[in-house]
This record gives sequence, C-alpha cells and structure tokens, in this order.
Amino acid sequence: MSIEEIEARISKLTADIELQTEVLRQLHQLKSAALRELNNIRDPFSRLPLELASQIFQYLLPKGPPKPDPRRAPMLLLNVCHRWTDMALSLPDLWAAIYFDLPRAQIMDCWLHRAGRYPLSIHLHTDLSPELVFVMRQFANQIQYLSLYQEQFDARSIGSLGLLPNLEAMKVGALKIQDSEGYMNVSYSSSFVILKLLRLAPNLQECIFDQDAKIGELVGDSEDEEEDGGLVPNLHTLKLGSPQSNSYSYGCQCDLRMLPYLTLPSLQTLHLTFSATSPADLSSFLRRSSPPLHTLILAYDSQSAEFTDCLRLVPSLECLKLFVKLKFHHPFLLDIPPSALSDSTLQLVPNLGTLEINSECEYIAERCYAAFLRVLLSRRSKLLRASLTLHKRDDPEPDPAVYAGLQELAAEGMDIDLRSRNRQWFPLQ
Repeated sequence: MSIEEIEARISKLTADIELQTEVLRQLHQLKSAALRELNNIRDPFSRLPLELASQIFQYLLPKGPPKPDPRRAPMLLLNVCHRWTDMALSLPDLWAAIYFDLPRAQIMDCWLHRAGRYPLSIHLHTDLSPELVFVMRQFANQIQYLSLYQEQFDARSIGSLGLLPNLEAMKVGALKIQDSEGYMNVSYSSSFVILKLLRLAPNLQECIFDQDAKIGELVGDSEDEEEDGGLVPNLHTLKLGSPQSNSYSYGCQCDLRMLPYLTLPSLQTLHLTFSATSPADLSSFLRRSSPPLHTLILAYDSQSAEFTDCLRLVPSLECLKLFVKLKFHHPFLLDIPPSALSDSTLQLVPNLGTLEINSECEYIAERCYAAFLRVLLSRRSKLLRASLTLHKRDDPEPDPAVYAGLQELAAEGMDIDLRSRNRQWFPLQ
C-alpha cells in the first residue's frame, strides 16, 4: 500500500474511534439516567413530596445556626446523591441562616445566594472585611436577624453596611482575644460606633449586648453626634448584659455606657446592670424616653435611693426581676426587697404582677423573709407571682409567722417561691 492509502486508512479509523467514543459516552449517560430512575423508584425518600422532604431535611440541621461544614447539614446533603443535591439546592429555607467565622467571603456569598429571597439570619463571628461588607450589602433587604461579634467595631466598616431596613433583632458582642500572658481580653468600642449601627436599622425591635461587650463613652467628631438623642423609634427590647438566675455573680462584667445616648419611646423590656450605667443615667433615660416599660430586669451591687425614683417613672411596669450582690456587711444598710415596694397604696409600680429577687450578699435572712412577706401582703390585690432566692448555703428556715403569711397568700392564688441555694422553703416539698 502506498503512503497515501495508509494515511487515508488511519484517518478513517480515527473517525470511527471518535464516533464509537461518542456513542459510548451517550450510552453511559443513558445508563446513568436509567440507574437514577431506578433508584428513584426504589428509594421511598425520592417519592416524597418536596414539602415533606423539606421538613425532614430541617430535622437534620443543627440546633443553632449552621456552619459551612461539609460534614454537617445542609452541606452534608450535597454529598449523598444527585437527587438529594437537587432537593437541597431547591429548598432556600435550608440556607436562610449561617454561622460564619471564616475569612473567605466567597463562601458566605455562595451560601446566601442559595437562600433565594428568604429572610436571613446571619451570625458573624469574624471581623467585617471589605469583602464581607460587599456580600452583606447585596442581601441587606433580606437580613432579619444579625449577630455581630467583632474584635473591634470600626465606624467605617459599620457605616459601609448601609441601611438594613428589615432587620428586627440584633446581638452585639466581642470576640475574645488571647494575649501573650494567656488571658482572654475583649474588644472596646465607642458608643458612637454602636449608635451608628443602631441607626442603620430603623425597624429594629430587639437588641442584645453580650455581657463581654465593652462600649465606652461617646467618641466622635461633633458633626457626627446625633441631634435627636439617639432615637431608635421601634426598639421594644434592650438587654445590656445578661444576669442569670442560675449564676451567683449578678454583677456582669460588661461595660456598656449606652443609656445616656439613647431615646427609646417604644421600649417594653429592659435588662440592665448598674455596672453598665448609673441610677442617675437610668432615671434620665426614662424621663427622656417615657417608654411603656412592662419588664425591668436589673442587676446591681450597691443600694441607692435613686432606684426608687427610677421605679416612679415606669407606672406601666408589670414584671420586676432584681439580681442583688451587695458588698455591705451591716444589716441596717440592706433593703432586700426594697421597702418602697411595701406601700399598700400601690403608688409605686401599681401594675406589678411579677416580682423576682435573687440575692447573694451578707444579710440577716430572717429580715429578708419578713420584708419579702410585707411586700407580698401589701400587693396581694395585684401580685400574681413572687419569688425570693437567697444564695447562701447556711440560710436558716423562715419562722412560723412567715410560713403562715405565705400560706395565706398562696391560698388566695398567688404563686410564691422561697428558697436558698440548696433548699426550697416554700412551697414545702
């Protein structure tokens, strides 16, 4: 055979191989499609309606906001089979919340795009880089909940977020930083920066400042100061620190000098520590805001007559919870519960229906029991629930007169709880 004939034969064989390769590729595709169809018929999960499959996938999500982790849902669902991948990507509610502590903004961008137009819950535990700000601005209208934990709240980064018109709830905290001596420190931000953040959310209803947050005096140029006293018109819940009833240290370590710069005319619930502000600042805030406050949770480690003055400014108050840790050792300096609450004319907080007192201090327990009973007796027409917890191991048992008074009130329908750290005194078990 001539060279030309051999070359022609090779060209023909090459064309035949390419044709058969394409036929083989198509056959593989057909086989894969047939296998998927067979698996869909055999797999009962694939026959479920999408709405029911969505509910099952929801049960696979972690209790808290999910992290971008291929070992956990929802990303784990993408690694099971094509059918599950298609279903997971077609359910935007699986991607509507995220806990993000990574430096790569592209990951959060991809995640949030999968949420479609769903309202978003973003838990950001890393500093606001320009890339992250750019991603969040794309979804600003969808962000409904925002948790921000930063090493340092920077005014420029916060301002770059732009308006968050549908943000309803926000939590602000500090990333813990380990220094050379091994101690965990927290960031420090000015009230001006936090006010700037609040101003970005005109429809904000709830704001929580974690007890590790440190927010100092208003710092900023005079041209930056708010002319309307930091008005946040729709905020109804503000928590500065978080005293807990199962803790024996009620004086939170937070440093939150916020109240002097806020005006909250819609506030209904306030959690506060006097380490975060002063009674004078609280009184000034209440006079300025005139809020319809119905719940006040207050932690303090010193007594002040100004506390009573503060209560006179909130006649709408229905629930009062006090966390007391006094440093005084002389019993005549103590006023637990505050004697002003024993006014039988109910001129002070006349609508009070719930009173809870948690105390860790040096005191004469019998005096506290008697004072507690006096308050309950004077407010028996309004008070529905009352509790007193004294956190010392050696608290004595209340005397029979206190028991008799509590039993009389309980018979009238009042829910009463009296206990020490290790024992419940009333109702008797």
